Amino acid sequence: MITGATSGIGKSLAAYLLARGYFVVATGRHLEKVDAWKGLSNVVVSHLDVTDIACGEKIRNLLVEYDIDTVVLNAGAGYVNHDLDEAKEMEAIEVNVAGVTRCAVVVYQYFRAKGSGILCGISSVAGMRGIRHAPAYSASKAYVVAYLEALRYKASKEGADISVVDIRPGFVETPLISGDSSRYVFGKIGADKAAKLIYRALLRKKPVVYVPWWWRWVVGLMRLAPRKIYYKV
Repeated sequence: MITGATSGIGKSLAAYLLARGYFVVATGRHLEKVDAWKGLSNVVVSHLDVTDIACGEKIRNLLVEYDIDTVVLNAGAGYVNHDLDEAKEMEAIEVNVAGVTRCAVVVYQYFRAKGSGILCGISSVAGMRGIRHAPAYSASKAYVVAYLEALRYKASKEGADISVVDIRPGFVETPLISGDSSRYVFGKIGADKAAKLIYRALLRKKPVVYVPWWWRWVVGLMRLAPRKIYYKV
C-alpha cells in the first residue's frame, strides 16, 4: 500500500512494483493521474486524503480487506517558499505532520495485531537541518524522521515484528524541486531512479536509507558544519 501514489515518487514506486507483478493498493487525491492503472488486475486505486480526520478508518479497512504486509507512507506536501506564504507553510504541516501521524498510528496498530509488517516512511535529507527555501517542509520532515525513530524504538521494546524503514531521499525531480527554476539543484535524480532505489531499500529492511546512498555523507557534513558556514550556503 502506498499513500500519495498519484504523483511524484509514490506514482513512480507504484508503477515500478506493478511492472514486477506486485499487488499494490495505490491511494491519493488525484486519481485521474493514474487512470491507466484501473484496467490492471494487480492494483486497487483508492481516493485518500491524509488531511481528512476520517482517513484512518479508510486506511484500516483497506489494510484488512487486502491483507497488506507493507505500507509506504509517501503522501507529502512542500513548497519552495521564498515569500514565506502562510498557506503553503500550513499545508506542509497538515500533510507531513498531522497526515503522516494519522496514517502511521493506524498502520502500526494493524501490524502489531497482525504479527508483522513493514512500515516505511518517506522523510527527506531536508529534515536534517533547517532549509531557508522551504522552512515548513524541512521542519515537518524532521518530525517524520523523529516519529519513525520513535515507532522503531517502540516496536523494539514491545517485541513487535515490525520493520520501520526511514527513506531519506535527496533532491528528486518532483513538483517541489521543479517549481524553483531559479537555482541549481545539487545531485538531483528522477523519480523513476528514486523508486528503484526505494524498492531495493524495502527488500533490505534497513532502518535508515539515504537515496542515493551518498547523501549520508553529504548530510553528515551538513550537520557538522558550524552555523556561520552553513548559513553562507
